[in-house]
Amino acid sequence: MQVERAVKQAFVAACTCLALGGLGFRLAMSQLNVFLQKESVPLRSPIDELPSMLGGWKQVGKDQQLSDAVIEELGTKNYLDRAYVFQNDPTRGMLQVHVAYYTGMIDTVPHIPERCWGAAGLVMFGEPQERAPKLDQSSFNLKSGPLQPGTGLRYPQATVKELVTRKDATVNLPLGDMKMTVSIFQDPKN
Repeated sequence: MQVERAVKQAFVAACTCLALGGLGFRLAMSQLNVFLQKESVPLRSPIDELPSMLGGWKQVGKDQQLSDAVIEELGTKNYLDRAYVFQNDPTRGMLQVHVAYYTGMIDTVPHIPERCWGAAGLVMFGEPQERAPKLDQSSFNLKSGPLQPGTGLRYPQATVKELVTRKDATVNLPLGDMKMTVSIFQDPKN
């Protein structure tokens, strides 16, 4: 009988800890203004409408169609896999552009090039490099962007000409300094 009572007490203690932990977690999230809600962001235009000419770069061949198994692993049907050459001369430069668009899905594993391309058999040259693009911010609108709930700061906005439609569009920019990571991969078979 004594063991039964100890088991019941342990069970009640465990349930109490779980309930207090859950309430404490919600309270901490509220106090820190952390939001765990992922909302869908629609595309302005289909990805495959990316122009076949981008500056001196010209599309070669057709867009690569991935197998159903790869699409399932990728986790989205909104993707583009396209090759471009520089000034119609592959010896001057060739690049493979891959764009995958994810929205409205809960995904705990980020789809980053270092994982995806490595799993596809490509080899990364060097280490990823973080770069800070130099942007002329004089035309940014710093006063009328939407509020960021956690900080109360407004997102900067810029008007850009869309590559596909050639129409002006207002875009919200991230808060703080802009940075991007650049990784270079090559197919060892080529």
